[in-house]
Amino acid sequence: MKDEPSTVVYLYKKFCPEIFDLLNHNKVWIKEDIAYESLMTEWESQRITQNVEGILHDTSFIDVLLECEKGNPASKSFVSDMDFIVQKLIKTLPPHFHKRVRDILKGKLSNLKDWNYLNGFSELGVINTLLDYGFQLEQIEIKFPNGRPKDFLFKNKESKPVLVEVVNMHAHRIKQLTSSTLKKHIFYRLKEKIAYETEGVTKKEIGMSLMFVPVLWLLGVDNLLEMYPFFKRFEKKYQYRFTYPVVGLCSYIDHTDGKNIHIHKFGTITSLLKKPYKELSIWIKLKNLIKRLYQATSFKEF
Repeated sequence: MKDEPSTVVYLYKKFCPEIFDLLNHNKVWIKEDIAYESLMTEWESQRITQNVEGILHDTSFIDVLLECEKGNPASKSFVSDMDFIVQKLIKTLPPHFHKRVRDILKGKLSNLKDWNYLNGFSELGVINTLLDYGFQLEQIEIKFPNGRPKDFLFKNKESKPVLVEVVNMHAHRIKQLTSSTLKKHIFYRLKEKIAYETEGVTKKEIGMSLMFVPVLWLLGVDNLLEMYPFFKRFEKKYQYRFTYPVVGLCSYIDHTDGKNIHIHKFGTITSLLKKPYKELSIWIKLKNLIKRLYQATSFKEF
């Protein structure tokens, strides 16, 4: 790979041309390419993988692109969808936002460890989702009274200003992942993040609404479907248990049920998995009915 200085450029241009064009603004990619290639030695010797069931195992964006080159369908779907989000934002947002969008991705995509590249896509995915809900982006990275800038300033449907802070959650950091430990992690992470971001500041000092948008990464579809009732309750009820509003739970989902449902998209978990969960719940009820009938029959025979 060291003998091919255009490896990274080749992969970006082939699988995510919109991201490449964004990063290559004013021909700055030459410097980026050199930086990437210098990191490739470290990447080759210290490639990190963890066995996380049902999702991408790639800890850097380079990993994902190389999996695309191998023909991995999950990786290709993910990269294609992230590229589409970038394309949509560049077309939708005024030109003065383009540099800010580029800045969100640049540092995170060159990070080779611990899935940090996902955090950049979280922010772009949240912008895209809120735009779809009728919000208007006003500013990226806003000063805050305690010196801890917030990710975005939007105007909501009523044209009222709303500060937005994205909260990234990586499921692989949870030891002994179960529904119970995941729920505890979500609540703990949100309380911790809200306390840190608003430390020493009153709502009166902020002077406008502040909401937090959690994004859950590296969790398989089976786990998400199993916890779907919790996500629904969170959306309707639990989000109001915090000192500041928490809006939904987002994730990137790549799911095919073997029939006609193929979801590969970033958005709120409840909206993306509504149809799959409805179909799954029918099978769960049928399975439980068969189980009860079997137990009843076995008991009579006994």
